[in-house]
Amino acid sequence: QTTAGLLQGLREGNYSARARADGSDDALGQVLGEINALADWLQKQRLTEVEASALLTTVMAELDAAVLAFDGRETLVLANPAAGRLFGRPVPELLGQSAVALRCEGLLDPLPARLVSIDFPNASGRWEVRHSSFRQDGLAHHLVVLNDVTRA
Repeated sequence: QTTAGLLQGLREGNYSARARADGSDDALGQVLGEINALADWLQKQRLTEVEASALLTTVMAELDAAVLAFDGRETLVLANPAAGRLFGRPVPELLGQSAVALRCEGLLDPLPARLVSIDFPNASGRWEVRHSSFRQDGLAHHLVVLNDVTRA
């Protein structure tokens, strides 16, 4: 029961539960020791993910370039504050919107880096458009980076 409870906790993301080590070197003691080691490792992995996410958020907020990430259905799943300024809306309002609804579906054409004139709701000008792709949860996503070349 102890082993099942610990494994259930790990599956549910509770990495703080530990088996009491009674010092026994039998099979059950070894299994419980391994479960504790797995919980330690998973807890460190989670901390690494949280720290990496915080770093990414900080870097994205500091960029002058607008960064937009769309999933395979062309739904905006990530944007930085510079992108929010282009659309004149807070980023949380933009997330979940389709490229069509945002009137930027033309940006999803995976052409080489290029200069284009685009009118956004809150900004107009010439933009360098760069594309990349990445995978998240096994699904392809499309990254668009826009640099305002009229300010350069």
